[in-house]
Amino acid sequence: MPVVIETGRARIEGTARVEEAETLVSFLESGADPVIDLGQAGHLHTAVLQVLLAYRPVFSALPADPTLLALLTHMHAANTLEPPSAPQALSVESPP
Repeated sequence: MPVVIETGRARIEGTARVEEAETLVSFLESGADPVIDLGQAGHLHTAVLQVLLAYRPVFSALPADPTLLALLTHMHAANTLEPPSAPQALSVESPP
């Protein structure tokens, strides 16, 4: 099984398919401060990526795959940004 659940921690090993998303959600909702270990993760189905984006867990290890690491880093950074402020009205000066 690609998702190994331990006390307070889930380890994703190899390929995590769509079926693993539900397991991951159950784990993330089961207790306080859950930790995810992606050190041995290979391919993650987009459903698993969506779970990680939605729940924003703490990672104890990141994946070695540079593409997956870049994607997770980008997703996490994008998810932590503040929403843009309301657009400001432009003031136009009348010619003298």
